[in-house]
Amino acid sequence: MLRTTLALGGGLLAFVSVANAAPEPPTEEAVQSKIERAMAFYRSKGDAFSLEDPEFHAVLDGELADVDPAECDLPTIMSMQMLWAYSPNAKPTWIARIREIGAEGDWLGAAGALAGSGDREAGMAMLEGRDLAAVEDERLGEAMALLSMMDDETLASMRGTLVAIGKRMPTEGAGELLAWSEFPAMLGRAGVDKADRDEMRSRLLGAMRAAAETADERGKARLDRTVAFLDGAAGRGELIGHTAPAVEFRWKSVDEPWHCFGCMKGKVVVVDFWATWCGPCVASFPNVRELVDYYKGYDVVVLGVTSEQGN
Repeated sequence: MLRTTLALGGGLLAFVSVANAAPEPPTEEAVQSKIERAMAFYRSKGDAFSLEDPEFHAVLDGELADVDPAECDLPTIMSMQMLWAYSPNAKPTWIARIREIGAEGDWLGAAGALAGSGDREAGMAMLEGRDLAAVEDERLGEAMALLSMMDDETLASMRGTLVAIGKRMPTEGAGELLAWSEFPAMLGRAGVDKADRDEMRSRLLGAMRAAAETADERGKARLDRTVAFLDGAAGRGELIGHTAPAVEFRWKSVDEPWHCFGCMKGKVVVVDFWATWCGPCVASFPNVRELVDYYKGYDVVVLGVTSEQGN
């Protein structure tokens, strides 16, 4: 409420007016508090409680009641995603605000937000007619995330754009480089010439190896894993139609004269990677057994591969 006063002679005349000023966007601390309260309620209901329960939706709506979407920027909106994404009442309003932000100019951020909120189709639609090759260097990581969601046909139509973007590949920074992890695979899916693919993959590997030397422990571990993958057959795009990787087995449960993939040349080999601690793996064993029985008598080997416990 706003109060305006005016002094007249010896008296005092007061004018009172009411203004419904739009609330300011919540601070990071306020957002965190809202999320913690909502999650505390959810956990208090026990394991059988559903995210679809109207009582939970009412709690989420209550936490959002004093927040005006129109006053929130994209980072603030996405920080509150847990609150509005699970509320069928609130979600349309917040999605509309994201679309509005896209129309106002930040189409890249809005496309990523829509895709990250479960509406991949809407996110891709927002990219139509946009020049991803013109995206600022510091936002190329966002472009990478969106490109990775595109189907092969769309990527093929953007072959020139991908090559142009590749020329602007970052040369340092663990986070920046890791955002490009899927780029070599995208080039392959788009049908980019192998020589160009290999050159860009080599540059990315070189930059990642250099960054790993100065990265913190966590960043170095992530970079090392990514380098190992990109430098392997899968990272080179040399699995389908190529010789199987040279894997040798320390032990096998059947009396067969083979000890490596190469020993089964000429057969169809179905490889099932599993571990004793993997519940879904163990649950799939009956289906694997059915597969073995179905192809009995054919040159088909269903091979379950695991490592020694703890390795």
